[in-house]
Amino acid sequence: MPTADAGHADPLVTAGHRWRAVRLSRLFTLATVLLLILIGLLLWSVLAVEWRDFVAARQGLWMTEVAYKAMVAAQATSAERGPTNGLLGDADLPDPGIRPRVEAARHATDTAIASLSQALESRPDMLVSLEPLVKAKIILAKARQAADQIAANPHARRSPTAVMGVVGELFEAASTLLEVNARLSKAACLLFPGNEGRLLGARLALELREYAGRLGSEFTAALLRQKPLGPTEHRDVGMLRGRILELRDLIRLQDDGASATAQAIADMETSYFETGLSFIDGVERLSDNGQPYGLSAETFAERYVPTMGAIVAVGETLMQDAITNALNRHLTASNHLAAAGALGVVIAAIAAALLQLVRRKVVAPLLDARRAIVDIAEGRLEVVPPHPNNLTEIDRVLQAIDTLRSHELVRRQLEVERQKMIEELRHLSGTDFLTGLANRRSFSETARLLLAAARRYHHPLSLVIFDIDHFKAVNDAFGHDAGDKVLVEVSATARQTFRESDYLARHGGEEFAAVLSPCDAETAALVTERVRMALESLEIWINDQTCVRVTASFGCAIFDGSGDCSLNHLMYLADKALYSAKRQGRNRIVAVSHAGLAD
Repeated sequence: MPTADAGHADPLVTAGHRWRAVRLSRLFTLATVLLLILIGLLLWSVLAVEWRDFVAARQGLWMTEVAYKAMVAAQATSAERGPTNGLLGDADLPDPGIRPRVEAARHATDTAIASLSQALESRPDMLVSLEPLVKAKIILAKARQAADQIAANPHARRSPTAVMGVVGELFEAASTLLEVNARLSKAACLLFPGNEGRLLGARLALELREYAGRLGSEFTAALLRQKPLGPTEHRDVGMLRGRILELRDLIRLQDDGASATAQAIADMETSYFETGLSFIDGVERLSDNGQPYGLSAETFAERYVPTMGAIVAVGETLMQDAITNALNRHLTASNHLAAAGALGVVIAAIAAALLQLVRRKVVAPLLDARRAIVDIAEGRLEVVPPHPNNLTEIDRVLQAIDTLRSHELVRRQLEVERQKMIEELRHLSGTDFLTGLANRRSFSETARLLLAAARRYHHPLSLVIFDIDHFKAVNDAFGHDAGDKVLVEVSATARQTFRESDYLARHGGEEFAAVLSPCDAETAALVTERVRMALESLEIWINDQTCVRVTASFGCAIFDGSGDCSLNHLMYLADKALYSAKRQGRNRIVAVSHAGLAD
């Protein structure tokens, strides 16, 4: 029998070697691509985190700066009361300097409000309402018009009631801007919690400036008529003084030891609490003793208002510190984002270089060795083979290990996925996807078991069915997303209010069912009423401006533990009681008892 020529190899063997060599090269290319993708995903996740921090820092800086503008606007509005009080208390022969001071104060207020409005309008994406600014402008315009009309009358015809009405409108305008500052400061604190103390301190200083201004305004009417303070004015002065001292203590708590803050608080103590309040005490003593004041409303404002400048300085110092911190955080976030991007580029370049090195130093020599073995097997002895170190054995071992590992990983992964799928299916089959409560099928199974136990051991059991009153109106008015939120909030409140031993489920739509076991009629009434009251007092915020309140109607069927009773019959009784509750006006409980009758 002829033998094969030693110089010729089996073509099947040669093709097999070539296929494995090509497959190994493709696998390495695929592994390279996948590794680069994984590195890219990791870098992307890092960049995403840094980007979120950068956006939050940028928004926090903007919120802080706009909160400062709101503080300036509120301070300007409060400061406008001083010249206005002087205008209202001016003599029949007016001081020529009063009107320019009033106009300057009004211009400062208008400029500050315009700056705030422009800042808010420049960032509609921040969803900050402009309604409070519009309201403040309307109130200011009305107050200024009334002040000018009063000032045009002779001094004797200026009604103290009308004067205090103007002052009250200026208070309302300042309060509106204070609320804008409070909302913006709160939003800034959420974005940058590290600024919470400074923004709180600035807000307290702004509030202190407002109350200090209100304290001075309490004397306007008395100075206008040159008569002692009335009982109501005495009471208001005492209350305002108490609030001022309370705010003073709160501001002291915000002293972080920084020299600028400590100095500003010390200046406030000297200027306002020693000089300003002492002046107020002196005027109040003159009023108590029935002595002449010896000064007009304008003179009073000229002496008292400057002492409040130190309070403004405290707020300015704390707010500027907050802005500086927010700016530093923004710069830090920017630097981190840039560094993360640069690091990502470097890591990607290094990974690509390493992979190329592995291809050139490991994979290529391994393929060369395979080709050399094939050449030798085919008799091409003139080809000089490379001199690798046991690459053939490594290749076989690695192939075997990789095959076994791949098979084991696939088997384990399939087992984990199968078990996970079983658990998910088991959970989903018995759970309502929206509320997380048991669904109708799971409720029926569990309720039958609880009822069977109640019949066996002769203990009472209550079945409650309730649904949300006028739920369709919520969907029609606010949309189904709002309706879903109502269902989630009602579910959470009911789950927290029922007893831990009670079994609660979403029975369908806006209807819920609960099994209370063991539970007699008296206990069922107490528990169900507690749930009804909790739902009645529940506030569900659809958005920042819209709050929805709902009620629920309850039908309760009581099984006393004697005789025989099926779940269908209890459900029928509870459902019938529920519709009775609806017919009686909703938001109430109707209970019926099962007296051992069979289904």
